[in-house]
Amino acid sequence: MNNGATVEEFKKAQVRLIDYFNSDEAVKTPERVMRVPDFYWCKDINNRYMCKVIEYNDDRYNIKGILEISPECEQEYKLNRTPKINSAKFSKPIICRQENVDLIRKGDVEGLQKVLFGDSVVMQKVPTIEKDYISSSIVGTNQNNKLIFSNRDNFYNYIKQQIDLIEFLGVDNDKFNCIFHEENNPSASIFINEETGHYLYKCHSHNCDFETGSIIEVVQKLRKCDIPQAINFIKRVYGLEISETEWQINEKSVLKGNIQYLESGQLQEQYPTLYKRIRNYIPILIKFNEIALKYVYDEPVKGTDKVIFFSSVRYICKHLKNADVSDTNSRINLLVFLGLVVKLDENSIPKGMLEKSKEQTRLKKQKNDVTYYLIPQYTDELLQEAENYAVLFKERNMTIKGWSRELVIRTFGEEVADRVFPQFKGRPLSDESEEFAWEFDKLVLNLIEVKGYATEREVTLQLKGSKSITEQRIKKVLQETLDKYNLVRVRAGKELKKKYGIKSSGSPSIIVKNQSSIIIINSYTKNDKDRHDFGSCSLRAVIVVGIDTIKVSA
Repeated sequence: MNNGATVEEFKKAQVRLIDYFNSDEAVKTPERVMRVPDFYWCKDINNRYMCKVIEYNDDRYNIKGILEISPECEQEYKLNRTPKINSAKFSKPIICRQENVDLIRKGDVEGLQKVLFGDSVVMQKVPTIEKDYISSSIVGTNQNNKLIFSNRDNFYNYIKQQIDLIEFLGVDNDKFNCIFHEENNPSASIFINEETGHYLYKCHSHNCDFETGSIIEVVQKLRKCDIPQAINFIKRVYGLEISETEWQINEKSVLKGNIQYLESGQLQEQYPTLYKRIRNYIPILIKFNEIALKYVYDEPVKGTDKVIFFSSVRYICKHLKNADVSDTNSRINLLVFLGLVVKLDENSIPKGMLEKSKEQTRLKKQKNDVTYYLIPQYTDELLQEAENYAVLFKERNMTIKGWSRELVIRTFGEEVADRVFPQFKGRPLSDESEEFAWEFDKLVLNLIEVKGYATEREVTLQLKGSKSITEQRIKKVLQETLDKYNLVRVRAGKELKKKYGIKSSGSPSIIVKNQSSIIIINSYTKNDKDRHDFGSCSLRAVIVVGIDTIKVSA
């Protein structure tokens, strides 16, 4: 044989020679007649080994020459019907079509394995191929005796050619009632494409939205999943693997790098404001990265180069000690606001994944759809942006207590709110919320008009309803009120308390008119607690926004 001869050429030459010399057609596969160098011997599926040449003569036969001089025969046109995975010797039970289809729909790997291969077969012993040869450049094996494919194309061809789709679905004929819709007369069939050798499913009914597809598309349709998820299911059923792609290696490296950074303590040193804001929520962030690692399939979902996954808040809570669902949900939304986690809107979710999540929502009678996420790489640029948002969070009087879509809309506008809460995109605020905001505005302005300042406590006492609920609602509307009417919320020190006649102890927060003023600092010492801390300095002028004119003297 000459170097460069393909498996297909070898098969064609073999059947021609068998036909020409009238040889036994049954004795034609490599494990029956010879051991092919650099190919795995697969007669015993649980004991494959690589065939190597120990000694050989110098006679060389050119495959091209054999094909040129040997006459064509009928058998070579049947080669496209490739050997199927044979599980007969595993005492396979009687196949029930509905059982197979139901198990595929549910994603029950072990249940489907039992139906296909029998009760005695465990996952690592699932047969993958019998009485055939496989090039070592295409696959290898690992310690669990799984076939490992060197690239995706080889894997695709293998599962489309070697897995008998009729057996996989458990149908009793190659023509049957379609598994995707109800009907009385059979409209579906399974056939083998003569050019590719792929098993294909086809429905001829006009009432069916599935036309033609391989095992991948069939699983995708039944499971309402995307292609990577369908492939992963097939791999698990038949014990197959694909060598990690460059994309997989890169994405896993990114996510592991994120986790290492969060656990290293560097965040506190490099981005102190961000760290203070999320230090208690870092376990949630680590858990998100760990979940994403589980969803690094062999290739990215179409339309993105990132890992897309979904997770319920309850699932996150289950892995965190004493986590409250409502509190955890607010903290996740804060992480999204900071840009450390990304939520996807419907337009960014692949169709199959979206349909599956909507189906789950319907079956579980949930109010909202499942949320899909992706995790960005925590680069210096991204973390600096998150730091800036953390600073704004404090400056804009935001609190986790009042954290909500309404708070984000009133403080940053709809664009930011749509990023944090994409599932509510385009939904207006309720009339009740608008009424509360108007009432709050009126009370604050009246108090300032009467005595020059207002406090949240005073407004809370004048508003109807539960004190705790009212305080939460005030957090949602406060910043918008300050922005609309050019007001600021400041701590009242000695001078402001004296000016407004405030008798309370400490330095309460008050709401006053915003007036840019110059504070004259004649001298400064760090021990002077009643002065504003502008750092170590001598005589200088500082522009301060939000405080009436104050003259500070030594």
